[in-house]
Amino acid sequence: MEAKRRIADARISSAFLFGLVCTYVFLFVCPGCRSAVQTKQLTAESESRIDDSFLPGPQVLSPYRAASSSQSTPISIPPKPSSTSTYSEAPPEWPLSMEETLAMAVSSNRELIVEQFSPQIDRQQICLEESVFDPSISLGGQWAENNSQVTNVTQGPGVGVTSNLSNQFGPPKGVSDQAQISKRLQTGGNLSAGLTSNYQFSDPGGSFLLFNPAVRSTAHVEISHPLLRGAGVDVTRIRIRMAEDACAGGHYRLEIKVRQIVSRTASTYWKLFGTRARLASREKGVEEAELIYRQESDKLQLGESSRPEVAVALSQTEQFRVSRAQAQRDVADAERELRVLIGAPLEDGKKIIPTTMPVLDERDVDWDQAVLAASHSRPEIKLQNSSLHLAQLRKLSSHDGLRPDVRAYAGWGLSGTDDNLNRSFRTMTSGEYQNWWTGLVYQKQLGGRSARSLDEQARLNLARERAASEIVEQDIYQELHAAHQRITNAWEIMQLSSDRRAAATEVVESRREMHSLGEMSLQDYLLALSVWEQPIADQRQAVAEYNAAIVNWEYAKGSILEYQNIDFPSANPADEQSAASSETPSGPDRVPPVPRVTAKPSNGDAARNDREEFGDR
Repeated sequence: MEAKRRIADARISSAFLFGLVCTYVFLFVCPGCRSAVQTKQLTAESESRIDDSFLPGPQVLSPYRAASSSQSTPISIPPKPSSTSTYSEAPPEWPLSMEETLAMAVSSNRELIVEQFSPQIDRQQICLEESVFDPSISLGGQWAENNSQVTNVTQGPGVGVTSNLSNQFGPPKGVSDQAQISKRLQTGGNLSAGLTSNYQFSDPGGSFLLFNPAVRSTAHVEISHPLLRGAGVDVTRIRIRMAEDACAGGHYRLEIKVRQIVSRTASTYWKLFGTRARLASREKGVEEAELIYRQESDKLQLGESSRPEVAVALSQTEQFRVSRAQAQRDVADAERELRVLIGAPLEDGKKIIPTTMPVLDERDVDWDQAVLAASHSRPEIKLQNSSLHLAQLRKLSSHDGLRPDVRAYAGWGLSGTDDNLNRSFRTMTSGEYQNWWTGLVYQKQLGGRSARSLDEQARLNLARERAASEIVEQDIYQELHAAHQRITNAWEIMQLSSDRRAAATEVVESRREMHSLGEMSLQDYLLALSVWEQPIADQRQAVAEYNAAIVNWEYAKGSILEYQNIDFPSANPADEQSAASSETPSGPDRVPPVPRVTAKPSNGDAARNDREEFGDR
């Protein structure tokens, strides 16, 4: 019997433990699994419903993203890059002017699309700081019932009373008024007004209560104002001014990014122009070499040439083809870089052809005027000045924190009590029962170590920003000096390259005539042809580098946007000198700055000179 009892106890214990394990799994493990499954389902649904229509500019953030949002659509595979040495079929041309290129860059560049959100975010911070001066209203009420046991004779009105019941209605817990409106003043004070009606009913009432139920109505107005710390408009609006400086800093950072993108895009445009011009000269050399090779092959069949001369012509042709392949590689690199800057797909089956004519005239680079223009126009200096002013405001705020907190307050109110709400209000508004109060509060931390540490930190931060201002000015001066040397040297190199091209052209023309008359060997003529092809490529590349140097010069002196006819809104709406200035809203709700590109008139002389320089010979 004892063994059977033990076996039964063991079975009961096992069943009990099994029940505990099942309960634990059901309560803790299964909800976690269901939660994980639901989380994965919600994540998949949210990813399938991603909508980027709120983004400005182009909606396609990646050329590899599928066009359809359906989950059944397979992931699109990026196209295989085309070979740069394929000449079986010429791809269609995409004529692109400088104005069109810059318009695409400022509207579709990925970096600018992201950076344009910063001023809008900073502008909302101004609204947050200004909202502290908006009036606020609070409404509320509380009903309470208290049923307490009578423990002595004084708590009850007579013998036989065992409990005391009271009902109350008044303001919520922790609030002094049922209805209150308050506003922070620009000078640092606070103005408030409140209204309250307290209702109380006791059962039993007793002979000592004059009103049961009793309704007490009160109305009051109170003002408090700091006398030292936090007093004055200059102190209370510090955070608003700091938010305005931060917003201006975001605008200047966006302007810096726009200027960098415009400068890089224009420089890359001329880089592509130069590489295409170099490729054209290489192709011209290939055509000449292939023509000579065919002529020598025909002469060999007629017995008028020899195999060594045909071999020399073939070797020179292959050399020109190698040079052409290298030039085509440079074109592909420059075009890919330009496509990235303007937000165009890397592969669309077209080749970009720059159509804007380069500048061939000498630019007047006035050093003194450029230094003055850079000091007034470079947004880097404006950004640093904004940071410096922000540090000054922080120093002003920390200095105000050194003063003790002394606050004065005063108030006046009315009150009235009766057995109902109407008579209570009439008694209150009669003005018979008035009260007033006034006082003074002094508060200061012993030792003031926290305030002094904040003030010293603000002082060091201000000194750092002043040192940074000098560094920014020095960096801009060095950048302007390098741009001045670059444009001067580029102009000299372009002139020398033009003279070299003219001399090489004269040499090859004379040697072509001598070779046709049989007065010069084929090897000497091919050598002259190879010498002639290089000056043409160098001269065209020098023209492109000179125009890129002009872009760099305009960027260094801070006039790149004006030079490229790009309109960028000012950080301060009052600074915008436009005919529609009265229609431009001001404040945080102003439209975010979006650069606009206007068409630039073409230079007829430059175009004519360019056709003369780059025309087929």
